Amino acid sequence: MIPHALDIHDLLRAAAPDDVPVVSVDGDAVALVYLTPESYSARVSADAATLATIDGHPLIRSELGAASQSMRLVLWYGRQAPPAPVFVSAKKK
Repeated sequence: MIPHALDIHDLLRAAAPDDVPVVSVDGDAVALVYLTPESYSARVSADAATLATIDGHPLIRSELGAASQSMRLVLWYGRQAPPAPVFVSAKKK
């Protein structure tokens, strides 16, 4: 389960206190809304790095969207998938 939006907001504010984006959480998706293009350009790389993994859930996909004056970054998380098993075939002689 992804943490509450306020917990993520506090995590981002601890990493960089200026122009923290608006945070919303819906299931396994976290949306960050930057209210100005300047805020987006100043923060997006650091915020994405800060949120690369949340409580053991790795980032599996991201999408960027733009509205009139705001930018939105949506991050989707999933559980770490176990590696696929290695199959060895043995031929009979």
